[in-house]
This record gives sequence, structure tokens and C-alpha cells, in this order.
Amino acid sequence: AFSGQSGQVVLQLGQVVRVTGVTIEHIRPSPDLSSAPSNITVWAHEDNSSLLNLSYSISMSSSSVQTFHIPSSPPISQLRLQVTSNWGHPEYTCLYRVRVHGTQMKEGEDMITVKKQAARDG
Repeated sequence: AFSGQSGQVVLQLGQVVRVTGVTIEHIRPSPDLSSAPSNITVWAHEDNSSLLNLSYSISMSSSSVQTFHIPSSPPISQLRLQVTSNWGHPEYTCLYRVRVHGTQMKEGEDMITVKKQAARDG
């Protein structure tokens, strides 16, 4: 949890990956879901590029575990989650669990090579 209705956290990944999705979880059942994150921007921390804007739902028909697909990601080792709002709690926002999904870099492939290839192809 962090103070206020917005904040950010940087996750150091165990290895360089292409991120394919993130899963956000808020604890349920809970009598007050207002501390759950509402709007989140996912960033590739190294180059400060936005990967996804998402909205976490607290609707009773939605699951407490929600996975969001990221269509394209550069190879990264750090991911930043920026919570821009929660569901109304004035004092704090709670990120109960975050999971990062991705594919490993191929052996011998480094970030510089991949970025050069992307620039040529793109």
C-alpha cells in the first residue's frame, strides 16, 4: 500500500523479458474496496515508454484477479506501474499482488541488438 490515491512502484524483473501482460489483484472479500487501484499506466522503466493504460474493476461481477494483455513490449528488466487513481479511498491505495508475464530473451540476444532490429523493421 502507499499513501494517497496515486503512486508508483518499479519492479526489477529477474531477467530481461518482453512483457506480454500484467495481472493485478486486490484482496476480496473486503467490506471496502475503495483502496483498490482504478487507473494504472504500465511503463517500460528503462526508456520511459508507456506500454498500457488499464482500468481495474471492482464490480461484483468482476474477478479480484484481472489480467491485462500488453500487445507490444521492448525487452526490459524493469517495469513501472503508475497508479493514477483509486476507487475513492482518501488515505491510501493498495496493490495486493502484481504478476508480470513475458517471454525470455533468446540466448545471445541482448537489448542493444533487439532495439537495432526493431528500429530497422519499424
